[in-house]
Parts: sequence; structure tokens; C-alpha cells
Amino acid sequence: MSFVWKRLLGTVPSLLGVIILTFFISHALPGDPAAFFAGPAANAASIANIRTTLGLDRPLPEQFLHYVNELAHGNLGHSLTTGQPVLTDLVERLPASLELSAFALLFAVELVSLPVFVLFYNLQWGAAQVGPMLLVLVMGTWALTVIGTLFSALTVNLRLRELMLPTLVYPMMIPALIAAMTLTTDLLAGHPLGIGIRFLVAFDIIFTLLAVVFVDTVLVG
Repeated sequence: MSFVWKRLLGTVPSLLGVIILTFFISHALPGDPAAFFAGPAANAASIANIRTTLGLDRPLPEQFLHYVNELAHGNLGHSLTTGQPVLTDLVERLPASLELSAFALLFAVELVSLPVFVLFYNLQWGAAQVGPMLLVLVMGTWALTVIGTLFSALTVNLRLRELMLPTLVYPMMIPALIAAMTLTTDLLAGHPLGIGIRFLVAFDIIFTLLAVVFVDTVLVG
């Protein structure tokens, strides 16, 4: 327990450093945020009013204290790009970010482990097998990623989510895993891709659409 507390206390200087750095970087950026939010047709009075609302007319130390107070209450401000609250933008983009991050991690592991597997078992591969194998890897990895992301979002608010998540995920992964393993076996045996690749593509499309609908509904509300 003391180790955990030491680690937590050790993150405090880093957290303060990040807060201070982001505060000063945001003030060093070119342009006037008040003029941006006011729009191109705004006059000087409306820009000054927005600057007062945002607290940009206050002394820098006072702005920093206000900035820290807003962070402590979960208010990350408004995006200069969309004009929406930053937290809203983060939540809206979270599903895609989680899916792409998980996909990139799994695919990187597979790209590293596949050549080791080929060398370890002394498999003879031709150039014609590389493309189809990469296709199977992409389709199979995306299937696992989208299934995991979808059911993680659906069970995030459940009391028994630690039990429900594997109960839902593993059975749904089995068809994609069987298709990917069958296709891989065929490729290693020198056979062309069969009907399994069509099933895998259809599986990815269906569950990607379901993830787009349900993940946004659950996380955004």
C-alpha cells in the first residue's frame, strides 16, 4: 500500500508540470480566442464582452488559478475548432480512438510475431501468400477489436460488468476466430482464400455498424 501511495505522490509534480505547461502554451498560441468565438462579423464591443466572459482580461496569475479550478471541476473549456465543450468532443471521439488504438496494438503484435512464427516452424512462404495473409490479419484483428469495444461500452455501467463482459465477448469472438484460423491454415497449406474471407468481411461490417450506433448511444448518452 505504501508503494501505491509513493507512486501516486510521485505523479503530483508531473501533473503540475503538465498543467502549467499547457496553460502557458495555450496563451502563447497566435490569435485571439475571444475574436474566434465572436465570429468574423463581431465588433470590438462583442469581442471585449466575450473576453470578459472567458476571463481573458484578468491578470495571468488569476487566469491560472481559474484554469486549475475549472480543471478540478471537469471543465476543460471549449474547442477552438468546433466551439463545443472539449469534454463533449473527447467523449464523441472516444469510441473511434479506443478502436483504432486497440487495432494498432493488436496488429503491431501480429506483425512482429508472424515472421517469428514462420522462422520457428521453418515455413516456406511465397510472395503470393503475403498479401492474403495481411488481409486475414487485418480483418481478423478488426473483428476482435470492434467486438471488444462494442461490448465494453455496453457493459460499462453494469454492476456485474467484470462477469458480463467476458460472457458476452468470448462467444461473439468465436465465429471470427474460427474463420481467421481456417483461412490461415489454408494459406499455410498453399490454398487460396475461400468463402471464409467473405464471412469475415461481412462480420466486420455488421459489427462495425453496430458499434457506431450503440457505442455513441451509450457513451454520449
